[in-house]
Amino acid sequence: MASNALPPIPPDITRTAGPLLIGYLMNWGLFGVLSTQVYFYYLAFPKDMRRTKVLVYGLYLFEMAQTIMLTHAGFATFATGFGDLNAINHIGLIWFAVPIMDSLVTPTAVAFVVQAFYAYRIAIFSQSRLMPAVILLFGFLQLGGGLATGYFGARAIHFNGFLGRKTFICTALWNGGGAICDIIIAASMTYFLSKSKTDWKPTKNIIQRLIRLIIETGTLTAAMAIVNLALSVLPGGPTYFQTTSSMLGKMYSNTMMVVLNSRARIGNVKEISTGTLSPEYMTHEIPVFQSRVFQEDEENGPGPP
Repeated sequence: MASNALPPIPPDITRTAGPLLIGYLMNWGLFGVLSTQVYFYYLAFPKDMRRTKVLVYGLYLFEMAQTIMLTHAGFATFATGFGDLNAINHIGLIWFAVPIMDSLVTPTAVAFVVQAFYAYRIAIFSQSRLMPAVILLFGFLQLGGGLATGYFGARAIHFNGFLGRKTFICTALWNGGGAICDIIIAASMTYFLSKSKTDWKPTKNIIQRLIRLIIETGTLTAAMAIVNLALSVLPGGPTYFQTTSSMLGKMYSNTMMVVLNSRARIGNVKEISTGTLSPEYMTHEIPVFQSRVFQEDEENGPGPP
């Protein structure tokens, strides 16, 4: 008589299942934060430049697609594949949803999302193409590493066949390129914003707020990429990197939205928010939301990010 008993659960099952589950949960959590930020942007900046709106809403749809794909992968692993150890070890759609989509979100594609967004701003502030070109160079390096990581993930099919010398190299390019990009962006933006001289207090407040935000967000994303790289090369081949990999794209999207939304704050319904830092970034009048308004802080110094 055939036995219907499930195979015994290996003692190290948490090394594979745990990072996957935490990664799915964190991805959803960060997607919720991103949704709130996009809604805030929708209320606060109805007359922002069209290309900025396309960037924001296009990026949001892109991130939504990634979350849906990861949810499908999680359901296949922990619901329809419950009790099947092969389901936990199966890469499924993760090869596309994580390395490829994350690499697309960070350096290029979708109008050169996030990193190119900063590169363009740096080009405006510096009136030079050299630094943006360096940023895009590392962005393309990261893109290539992410695409290659996804390719080897699709070929491996299972996690226990994924980690190897080639994937280590690709992961190093993917995360290393991202970390270098973030550091260059944070340093460049801080330098060029610090050189901006103005006697108008609102603009000074904006510059101070931007410098603080850029240093904080750049450090955060660079640290996340470095941690992801470190977890990818741990001895023994644990899949701890799946947690940070699932979070990486959402981290970049959220930091970009934080910088965009830093132009606004809750304020007086009678005021109109105006900025004068850059015609591409902060200039143009922004009518406030009439009942629950968002305006720049013009009197009390830089507000909270």
